[in-house]
Amino acid sequence: MKNETTSVVDIQPNAAKLIDSMRHVGYDNYSAVMDIIDNSLDAGAGTCHVWWKQEKGSPTIIIADTGSGMDADSLNQAMRLGSLGEKNPETDLGRFGMGLTTATLSLCRKVVILTKTETGELLRGATDIDEMIAENKFKMEVGGITQDDRAFFFQMIGDAKSGTVIQLQKVDRLTNANLSVASDILRKKVSRVFRVFLENKRNIFINGKKAEAVNPLDPIPGQPSRIILDETFLYPLNGKDAEGEMVRLKLAFLPEVSDESARDYDFNQAGQGFYVLRNLREIVDASTLGLFTKHPSLNRFRAEIQVSGKMDEAIQIDFAKSRANLVQSLADKINALVKPHINYIRKNHAKDNTRSKIDKVQHGESEQEIAKKAKILELPPRKTEPQVASGAEPSTGAKRKTKAESASGAGEKEPAKLRRVCRFEEVDFGGQGQLYETYPDGATIVVQLNTAHPFYARIIEPYAQDPNLRNAIDFLLFSLASAEIKHSIEHEELMAAYKTTVSSNLRSLCS
Repeated sequence: MKNETTSVVDIQPNAAKLIDSMRHVGYDNYSAVMDIIDNSLDAGAGTCHVWWKQEKGSPTIIIADTGSGMDADSLNQAMRLGSLGEKNPETDLGRFGMGLTTATLSLCRKVVILTKTETGELLRGATDIDEMIAENKFKMEVGGITQDDRAFFFQMIGDAKSGTVIQLQKVDRLTNANLSVASDILRKKVSRVFRVFLENKRNIFINGKKAEAVNPLDPIPGQPSRIILDETFLYPLNGKDAEGEMVRLKLAFLPEVSDESARDYDFNQAGQGFYVLRNLREIVDASTLGLFTKHPSLNRFRAEIQVSGKMDEAIQIDFAKSRANLVQSLADKINALVKPHINYIRKNHAKDNTRSKIDKVQHGESEQEIAKKAKILELPPRKTEPQVASGAEPSTGAKRKTKAESASGAGEKEPAKLRRVCRFEEVDFGGQGQLYETYPDGATIVVQLNTAHPFYARIIEPYAQDPNLRNAIDFLLFSLASAEIKHSIEHEELMAAYKTTVSSNLRSLCS
């Protein structure tokens, strides 16, 4: 039988379907805007302005920079899905060549770009989702510059000879309707994420207010943190040291501060952990990276990892540049350096914690009730003990029972005690501390109640002698704590924010 010939069929993507999908690629509003700021910094902008405001009753976002601007070909590439523009992995903040398009898609339905190089003419490019969906094709409108466009462009970049102005119109995916609050949140994030650039005389303004560098490892002016490790090591790429990249690891222990300052500077479980910088731009904040479990004893612990873009495969950053997943060999190296310090901090905290426990309220009854119902409760996963192989001798050296003992029941083991599922502790975390802190201690969920929180003084302590109400409160707090531990594996930031909101509202209601 004669072989059939092959042919090539053009399989262009369905524009309407792809556009809808690309609007849900993992950006939140703030990470989307910061991805656009990445492009401004890559273009060498000394100044970048972000305007987040209402215009004619509709939200509008404008990002204007004094960078090198774009020529016609660069503008064409920038507005494509999958830009062919060259990237320097050692310096550029861009990663996939799709940041501008996907970031803007996640926020709005229309984008207008005005750009000019130092020696070139002012150029204009625009895309409109509604038009592309209606015609089911990707397209960009070019040209058509008006006098208003020229006036607006030079108003935005001032005296600069080059720059780019991006207007996000028909904004329809804002999660915070209060644009003033949203702009304040953005400025706070920009201050931390781009802190190294801000320290090196790059200027970023949000609604006219300058973002000032904030270093999570040294957050309080005049109260320096203690650097407990600052080490640089070579990480081999492709298994060869000669092709390795340098990784810098810094560990810091924040200064002891008042309860109010601790709240203002996030001295809590939400703020503790690793901050990862790629090409000096933060891509991960306050993450455990799977190397430790968050615990109140580590509220003043911070770590920073600095890598170049050549380490992208080793840190496995996500599309929105907001998460990382270290490959095992890199995780093992960092863990070996960090673990002794974490253990030391927790050990010393345990000594102090023993002295600060108050135990005004007894929780033994509720702990027993929780243990009795362990089999029907939804609990976080726990490590299981190794099982003795079938037919193997027990390793305890226990005496074999005689036939007489077996027949009479003599020598039988006592019924197994209930597994301790929960342990309540009462600790003073300060008036501005969380209502509770929680962490797993082996198979036991430890719930530390903050005796300085107004909810404790107004609700828990006064009704300590009412077993029904006391147990009900304990059951509620245990349920919150077990859910936090269980779901923090995948939603760490969300669970931390949830607990902070609950604690804050109860503090206000009970004060």
